[in-house]
Amino acid sequence: MPIGAAKAAMLGVDDGMVDVLVELWGSGGGGGDGAGGSTTGGKGGILAFTLRVPRGHILQLYVPSSGKGANGSMSGRPGGVGWGNGGVGNSQDSNQESGGGGASAAVEDEDSNLLAVAAGGGGGSSHTGHTPVNGYDGAPRSSGGSLAPSNTGGHSNKAGAPGTSGSGSGLAGGGGAGADNTNPGGDGSYCNGGQAKLDTTRHEITRDTTAEASMTPKAGGYATADGTDGQIRITDDSGATTYSTPGSTPTHTVA
Repeated sequence: MPIGAAKAAMLGVDDGMVDVLVELWGSGGGGGDGAGGSTTGGKGGILAFTLRVPRGHILQLYVPSSGKGANGSMSGRPGGVGWGNGGVGNSQDSNQESGGGGASAAVEDEDSNLLAVAAGGGGGSSHTGHTPVNGYDGAPRSSGGSLAPSNTGGHSNKAGAPGTSGSGSGLAGGGGAGADNTNPGGDGSYCNGGQAKLDTTRHEITRDTTAEASMTPKAGGYATADGTDGQIRITDDSGATTYSTPGSTPTHTVA
């Protein structure tokens, strides 16, 4: 408990400030499928932190949807929708189709400052000329993991990376979107994006790796399956509230 809050508690005074736990789940990437083989999309990143804000403070939330799995449509499989959208999985023909990348989960304060982002997982690749690979997991990868992406982006025979940049040509899963929604996950092998983010300069924000240890990342889809949608959970003095409508942008008023 911050010093000011401890002093207020000793005096029996409510200082109007609330300690809030925020838990973010990025969404999973879609699976890749085709003549080159079937692959699994990357898991979404997980991130937990506490912040201290006045009662009544409004948090803006971005709840991410998952990347879509291959379906033989030859149209390119869509990435998820969230703070930054996942990249579109490339498709050369019905025998070579990659999954779309998962979108990221994010939280802003009431002044539109971006506080935190958990990246989506990359889509699984499929390529007849190369060994297809699974999508990379979103950042942070697990409890205590780095906020940076776990791998760099794809080549023609590699899956899209979570919120980092890829290069090359051919088929690659779309990358999960990262911290900058003006540069989200790109389409196909060009998986441009950012990394996960936690702004510890505002609202006494502190990462909570203990809470992260009990969080299970959202899985990527296998072959033709979509990834699992992300969610956000806010715990304040009123209890825990989970926001899980994919692609939604709800607000939470701190109680």
